[in-house]
Amino acid sequence: MVSLKYISHAVALTMIIPMLLMASSRADSDTSSLSRNEINLDKILKINEHPDKPFSFVVLGDSRSNPDIFARIADLINSLEPDFVLHLGDIAINGLTSEFDEVMPIFDKVKSPLIAVIGNHDLSDGRNIKSNFYKYFGQCELTFDVHNIRFILADNSLGYLKKSQCKRIRKDLDTGGTRMLFMHAPPDGPYPKHNFEGGARELVDTITDTGCEYAFFSHIHGYDHRMIGKNCHAYITGGGGAELNGYGIAAEIHHVLLVTVSGNNINVRMIPLSKE
Repeated sequence: MVSLKYISHAVALTMIIPMLLMASSRADSDTSSLSRNEINLDKILKINEHPDKPFSFVVLGDSRSNPDIFARIADLINSLEPDFVLHLGDIAINGLTSEFDEVMPIFDKVKSPLIAVIGNHDLSDGRNIKSNFYKYFGQCELTFDVHNIRFILADNSLGYLKKSQCKRIRKDLDTGGTRMLFMHAPPDGPYPKHNFEGGARELVDTITDTGCEYAFFSHIHGYDHRMIGKNCHAYITGGGGAELNGYGIAAEIHHVLLVTVSGNNINVRMIPLSKE
C-alpha cells in the first residue's frame, strides 16, 4: 500500500554533459503566429539563463471529463509554483472544439508555462484527426534541454509510434547527461489493453540501449512507478481529473508529479489532490 501523502523517489546524477539547446528563444520577436506550446517553450528555455539555480516542473495527464477536479488540480499546481508544466494528454473527451473551449480557461489559470502532448481522447470525434488539438496547443513532438537534462516529447495518440518517430527518439536519447521521455500511453507493464503496441518493443529496446533514466506516461487514471530495464524509472501520472481506474497501478488517486532538480539530484514526488 502506498502513502497517499506523497511518494518520493530521488536519484543522484552521475554524469552531466553540457548539451546544445534544440530550440532558441524568440522573446524579442513577434509571437502572434506561434502556438501555445511554442510560446511556452520559449519561456521554459529562459531557465537556462540561470544554470546554477534549482528548478522544478509538474507532470500530469488525463484531465478530461471532470472540469471541477481539473480546476482544483490547477490550483494545486499553482500552489507548488513550478517553473513549468508538462501535460501528457487527454484534455478533451472526443477531441471536439467545444470540449477544448470548456477547459481552456482552466489552462489559463495555470501560472507556469505549460506544454501539452496529445492523447487518444484529443483526436477529433474518433476520426483520428489531430487538428483541434493543434489549434489549441500546436505540435508536440519536441526535444529541448533545460540545464543538463534533455526532454523528449512524443506523440503516440494513435496507439503506435511510426518508424520515423522511433528513429528520432533513439537519436535524441543517444547523448550524454540525463534523459527524460514523455508521451501519453506506456509501452508495456501490467495494464491490460492500455499499452500502445506499434513501436512499443522498439521503444523499450531504445530506452534500455541508451540508458534513458526517466520516462513519464499517463493514459491510465492513477499513479504508478516501476522500472523499464535496470536503469529507467517509469511513471504513470494519469490522475489529472478523469475518473480513476485500476489496471494494477499503485494508487488510484487524483494527483500531479512534482519533479525538482537541484545540482546533481533529481527528486520525483507524487502530490495527491486533497479531499474537499
